[in-house]
Amino acid sequence: MRKRNRWFIRTGVVCCVLLIAAWVLTIGYTILFFPFDRYICLITGGGIHFAPFAAFDGGFHIVSGSEEIFWLPRLQSKAVIFANFGVKAVFIPFWIPFLMIGVPLAWSIWRSRTSDPPPPTCEHCGYILIGNVSGTCPECGTDF
Repeated sequence: MRKRNRWFIRTGVVCCVLLIAAWVLTIGYTILFFPFDRYICLITGGGIHFAPFAAFDGGFHIVSGSEEIFWLPRLQSKAVIFANFGVKAVFIPFWIPFLMIGVPLAWSIWRSRTSDPPPPTCEHCGYILIGNVSGTCPECGTDF
């Protein structure tokens, strides 16, 4: 397997594990942060909400199950794309990036498992022995 393919598989597995962990975390908690000026990112309900402050209801809430922990902004709607008096917000469910990463990752893993086996090499020096019928390595002289 080439190094680039190994790097892609490892990175993809880490991303998929992080997406699953974020999804599990949103079952009981709401996570809020402000990545952009005048926009808010809210991770809750199995996805990520990007919305301007105006798209939020007046209350501030972080909820764990049915118990309120403390106040933070909460979205009014969970529609995929919704408008609140001309202000737009976007909801991206976690399954969308999971599929966008997981499908190419699964294909890459499948391809790496079904690819041709590596050519026969000398166990001592690593010389490629394709077409060698003598029974000895021409590089180091070891029998194989």
